[in-house]
Amino acid sequence: MAWKGYWNPLTHDDLWGLSNGDKSTTIIPEFNKEWEKEKAKADKKRSEQWKNEAPYVKVNDGVVISNGNGGTEENPGEKSADNGANAMTAIVRTFGVTFFGGCLLRFVPDTLAFVSPQVLRLESRIL
Repeated sequence: MAWKGYWNPLTHDDLWGLSNGDKSTTIIPEFNKEWEKEKAKADKKRSEQWKNEAPYVKVNDGVVISNGNGGTEENPGEKSADNGANAMTAIVRTFGVTFFGGCLLRFVPDTLAFVSPQVLRLESRIL
């Protein structure tokens, strides 16, 4: 592919197709399923947290009672930006070993880039 691209500009027809597991039509529904689980878990946690106490939001030295849906009495349709769901958990559940393998492959060169100047500094002191 690189050789062909060196001699002639590549077109869409020159590229190979993705496997079904790598297509967005497969990945997005899997991620959405995990994301919905995370949102449901966050909603359950929030409802348990607010079961015995009135939810409130501090606004400019005042207190505004929330309507329980994330909005306030002043702005009932307004939702909180932080819903408590963790996107990282959904990503790890969706991509699993592939995600951790990519993290490891990124961690090694970053670590070596940091360590190599330190090794050279120590080596120059010895010599």
